[in-house]
Amino acid sequence: MKGQGKGKGLKLSWSTIVSWGKSKNLRIFVLCFFVALVFWGLKSLNKDYQTNINMPIRVVYNDSAFIPLDPPPEEIPMRVSGYGWDLIRWTFGWKIDPLEIEPDGLPENQLLIFPKYSERITGKLQDLKLVDYLNSDAPLNFDFLDRKTVPIYFDSTALSLKEGYYLEPGLVIMPDSLTFMGPKSLLENLQDHYTLSIPIDEIDKDFSSSFSVQFPHSELVSVIPEEIDISFPVGKWSIIERTIGIEIRSAGKRDPEQWTLSSQRASLSIRFLEGAEETAEFDSIRAYVSLDVLGLDSLVQVEIENLPKEVGGFEVQPDSVKVRGNGGASS
Repeated sequence: MKGQGKGKGLKLSWSTIVSWGKSKNLRIFVLCFFVALVFWGLKSLNKDYQTNINMPIRVVYNDSAFIPLDPPPEEIPMRVSGYGWDLIRWTFGWKIDPLEIEPDGLPENQLLIFPKYSERITGKLQDLKLVDYLNSDAPLNFDFLDRKTVPIYFDSTALSLKEGYYLEPGLVIMPDSLTFMGPKSLLENLQDHYTLSIPIDEIDKDFSSSFSVQFPHSELVSVIPEEIDISFPVGKWSIIERTIGIEIRSAGKRDPEQWTLSSQRASLSIRFLEGAEETAEFDSIRAYVSLDVLGLDSLVQVEIENLPKEVGGFEVQPDSVKVRGNGGASS
């Protein structure tokens, strides 16, 4: 019975609240409260206040002559006074266009001094009164905008070709130069050429590709164009192996007959353009050492002569030999 009594009491209380909400007296109370709140707000906004604001600015400059090394200031911190109505718009930044300021004396000028522009700043504030600047200046860091054109250099000797392959004539690089644009202080440190390297190993066929220009110095520097196209044909060597005897020669007083070599024969590896070996003459090839350049260590380089004109290169092993004198040899 007690439980039912409590439930009934709760139900009656909720019903009473609902009935009050529907009553005319409650609606009148809410309306009066809202009107009082509005009048209080209007009265408060009509009072004079002081507060801190940030006026948005945009630093303008001749972007064909100067470039900022650091972002220019974007606002002026200040303390102002005025009616609440006027302060609301500045506090929340409603429909406030930045004040454009063009500093003079760039790039030597390294400070944006706000009081210098007070007349324009107070005009932007309109009904607000400038009390003081929280910071009277802000740093500027500009440089002359410059451009520098450098040729593209490609070191073909550093090209990684597969063993037995070679770079044929017909290298094409487009463009043949690059133009860098950026701060003068950075471009002065540029090399007089741009080195193009190909990060590919053991190339064994005709090559054609594009590479992005790499310039890690600064994001402030741009380059035109941003890519380099390069192509070149690749050929394959024909390798001919020959073993030939090593002769001893002398144009001086030493008698070749009185000297012997540590190695009597040499292994000669000859490179030809593919197919060119078919017309080459091998019988005239000679390997020799000269006693006229004999040093104290008795080590003499092996020389090769009468190579066919079609030869693109060769290797000889050993490339040098020891020379020993017989009993009658004179030094």
